[in-house]
Amino acid sequence: MHRELATTARAPIGVVLMNLGGPDRPEAVRPFLLELFRDPEVLKLPGGAPVRHALAWLIATLRAPGVKRNYAAVGGSPLLPRTRAQERALEERLNEQAGERRFVVRTAMRYWAPRARDALAELQAAGVERLVALPLYPHSCRATTGSSWRELDALAAQELPALPRTLIESYARDAGYLAALTRCVEEGLAQARAAGHGEPTLLFSAHGLPQRIVDAGDPYLAEIEATVAGVRARLADFAGPVELSFQSRAGPVKWLEPATSTTLHRLGAAGCKALVIVPVSFVSDHIETVHEIDIELAAEARAAGIAAFVRTPALDVRRDFIDALAAQVHGALR
Repeated sequence: MHRELATTARAPIGVVLMNLGGPDRPEAVRPFLLELFRDPEVLKLPGGAPVRHALAWLIATLRAPGVKRNYAAVGGSPLLPRTRAQERALEERLNEQAGERRFVVRTAMRYWAPRARDALAELQAAGVERLVALPLYPHSCRATTGSSWRELDALAAQELPALPRTLIESYARDAGYLAALTRCVEEGLAQARAAGHGEPTLLFSAHGLPQRIVDAGDPYLAEIEATVAGVRARLADFAGPVELSFQSRAGPVKWLEPATSTTLHRLGAAGCKALVIVPVSFVSDHIETVHEIDIELAAEARAAGIAAFVRTPALDVRRDFIDALAAQVHGALR
């Protein structure tokens, strides 16, 4: 949605970073999971809301103890602090480039604080005259970008109906994003090569998605594959194999395959000794990287005989990634 507004030279432009969110304390784990699985875009079942809410209650109740342990093992969720750092870095970069136009960047988490309502209240207080929604999900998906945007857009329509709003749906094929991600991959490859086990295998691990969502026409899988191809094309000196797998499965439905865990065991059995794993659908560290990859999957890789297991660094607040996000905002304003 692109609606133009003639602004004064110093009119603030609001940017909302949309992300999933994570529990900020142990007692928030179960309510967070309940909020997540109550979303019809995440868990859509025959029988509508009553069945979905009942199953969400069951999943949240059964998973909460294990998830609490995982968060405790890594000292809590790093997602909000890292997203706040991205928020500050992007606001600073946009204002460096802005001249007389000022930018105000805020965060809206989908399933935990700070929520979209909080971000809109702060932007309203700042007097913004336009809003750009920028997902920290590079790949468009109805369960992430779609759900976050629907919440933000509906609240803005109620509380700030005259505020023009623009959604950046995806940057999976954006040259700046691909260049930044490629540099992360090159750093991981250099570390794995230094271990002395030959040319590593490159495994892109994306967040999983129920297969039915892809079958219904969701662009997520195609966009993930486009990003993998874009990075591979930029790795001029890499001669090893490239694989794609999916992690973080949840719920009793068929998910995209192959699973990252299954892939690690297959590669180990085939003689792979060095592997670089790229959390391709994530732009900052959180529980899926610092626990699921760095602890759980790393242990599985060692058990499978993979001697060198390297995770690429997160995009986080790297200058090249922040520049790519800034370029997305400027493009939306044009």
